[in-house]
Amino acid sequence: RIDPDLLSKKYVMLPHKQASILIQLQTEHVPLQKYLYRIQKAESPFCPNCGETRETVHHYLLECPKF
Repeated sequence: RIDPDLLSKKYVMLPHKQASILIQLQTEHVPLQKYLYRIQKAESPFCPNCGETRETVHHYLLECPKF
């Protein structure tokens, strides 16, 4: 997971949309398979691109071999 300590007053200086995206990434409340599966909007938590593991923020940004 992304370090939750990064949530700070620094975000106050960002435009709302940018701050919102960063917070969504940190809390993993983004439209990736793991989250969509948890809220019953997807049939599987696995990455649709590689199928190797659950599609988390970490996997999507740093691990998926398709990107």
